[in-house]
Amino acid sequence: MERDAGRLSPEGLLAELGWLRALAHRLVADPDVADDVLQRVCLHALERPPRTAGGVAGVRRWLSTLTRRFAAHDARARGRRERRERRVARREALPDSTADVAARREVLHEVVDAFAELAPADHELLSWRYFDGLDVATNSRLRSAS
Repeated sequence: MERDAGRLSPEGLLAELGWLRALAHRLVADPDVADDVLQRVCLHALERPPRTAGGVAGVRRWLSTLTRRFAAHDARARGRRERRERRVARREALPDSTADVAARREVLHEVVDAFAELAPADHELLSWRYFDGLDVATNSRLRSAS
């Protein structure tokens, strides 16, 4: 494990990647998340190297602790996100209030009334487009043919 001017050298860190990667994959079930944890550990180790004594063993203990902390942090963050998503899903599954239903019904009646007041050709054109699913080009051809 090399240190250069108080910093863990990239070469020294590369020498430790094998066991660090294995540790991250044991701690985190998702291989992509494990690789993210490993990447964060490496970045942290290069930006803020350990101040531990004990040579290689001390640095390895520090890297192991760092990996475990980042993995635990990701697990907590994932748990919080899943709980938030479940709460939102439950809220969206709740039935609409009576006021919401009444407001939508009013808008629907306005649309139906406006549709009924259209000229027959426009009524037919909109029917083809929105009820039959015909695209604009086909609508144009059908309208010019009628």
